Amino acid sequence: NKQFKIYPQYEYLFVLESRDRQNPMIVAVKNDKFGIIDIDGNVVIPFEYSDIKRNYSWKLGKMFEVTKDNQTYYYVDINNKTY
Repeated sequence: NKQFKIYPQYEYLFVLESRDRQNPMIVAVKNDKFGIIDIDGNVVIPFEYSDIKRNYSWKLGKMFEVTKDNQTYYYVDINNKTY
């Protein structure tokens, strides 16, 4: 049973909780960098982060909590715009 078409190229996948169950955002790791992909494997947030928190920031605020240095976390939206 193969639900996803995207397994082999990623070291880690985590489906973020969301109200939109048909189009979930997925935290993925590629070459030890974190990014966000959609269910079809399209890159939503580029693989440039050292971590992306697996919390409710996407479900509650349509934001991803990210860091590049594992110390300072900040938010980016679905267009990778920083807040």
